[in-house]
Amino acid sequence: MALVKSISGIRGTIGGRVAEGLSPVDVVRFTAAYATQRKAMIPDNKTIVVGRDARLSGEMVDQLVCGTLIGMGYDVINIGLATTPTTELAVTGLKAAGGIILTASHNPKQWNALKLLNEKGEFLNDQEGKEVLAIAEAEDFNFAEVDDLGHITHRDYLPDHVRDVMALELVDKAAIEAKNYTVAIDCVNSIGGLAIPAILRALGVKNIIELNCEPTGHFAHNPEPIPQNLTQISDLMREGKADVGFVVDPDVDRLAIICEDGEMFGEEYTLVSVADYVLSHTPGNTVSNIDLVYYLLYARYANSTIASISEEQFAYKVFSTIFMYGPTWEKRLEIQSKVRSLTEDEIIVGTKRIHNISMNPSIAPTTDTLDELTTINQQMTDGWKKSKLEGYGILESLLTTDVTEQFIGKFKKLFITVVEPTLPWWDMEV
Repeated sequence: MALVKSISGIRGTIGGRVAEGLSPVDVVRFTAAYATQRKAMIPDNKTIVVGRDARLSGEMVDQLVCGTLIGMGYDVINIGLATTPTTELAVTGLKAAGGIILTASHNPKQWNALKLLNEKGEFLNDQEGKEVLAIAEAEDFNFAEVDDLGHITHRDYLPDHVRDVMALELVDKAAIEAKNYTVAIDCVNSIGGLAIPAILRALGVKNIIELNCEPTGHFAHNPEPIPQNLTQISDLMREGKADVGFVVDPDVDRLAIICEDGEMFGEEYTLVSVADYVLSHTPGNTVSNIDLVYYLLYARYANSTIASISEEQFAYKVFSTIFMYGPTWEKRLEIQSKVRSLTEDEIIVGTKRIHNISMNPSIAPTTDTLDELTTINQQMTDGWKKSKLEGYGILESLLTTDVTEQFIGKFKKLFITVVEPTLPWWDMEV
């Protein structure tokens, strides 16, 4: 048996003695402590959202949590089987005082946990988490009298989540649908089996190969999405049966991408790649978005030791690096965005212009059409062919260079030892 307490919640193995595993008593105690903390923070909001993954103990823990919240005077909106991102969105979308996600993420079936959210749909901060732990330790909570008991309503929030995704400006359904992709998915017999097909269909993907998508809670394999656990979908990809593969953990807050050769596209690069796509299609100042830089740094250096003697010095070095290399990063993203939007004719015109100016500086023609100066075309045929190849080479280099990866690499010197990133306690297997 095991029980782990943290500022972000509580998790443990189901069964055993009180305080030695995640027993019903421990579930009630920490739920009541969380409700007490929320009531002190937001006294006028008496609504809490509860969602869960499909693991075997989910229904039992769900009933305990919802009953306790009702007993604390809260109205519960139970969204049932829901991904962690769905529950987070539901908190803000339904204007709740907070939310509880019932999941032990990628840990085996004997584990479950309570992830605690604030009114922003974010995990509790350090101070809030410590308050919950102190309240639970002292059992300092006061249940509601009969006339003040809460109520429960049930709602499926997945359609709302899908709607919000489809409303994003950078989601191009038409482009995805036109590709007629075949997509393989492995959802390890949890909520992903409902959520991932729903979002793929909304995106126009008609050909979906579903592996382990029945949300039974009987995980077909170890639910951590790492290579040794994903042999089934990797073999399928190697056989050429799909264009891309997606694998999620039981609560769908981790995503593994499987390439056409059956190899994994590393998790630590997923966020960087998405950020690169977003930034390359979002002109303007992005260095000011410190939150984005923070997430990029977390994805790469989460478990590394900082080299500075103090947090203040480390923060100074981080911001100095941002301001030193950030503008170049932004400019390269802007150039990549422009290059990606060029037509074939525009590429040829641009390359010809560069060739003409470099070979004939005294003439310096600036032709803006496909009609090149006749004399140069006749005299410089071989040179033109060479410059055209060089031009395409330059464009290829611009398009294939991961400028975001280069930018994040500039922070490496701020750490003593750089190791593979790890995850918060709720995502770590014991």
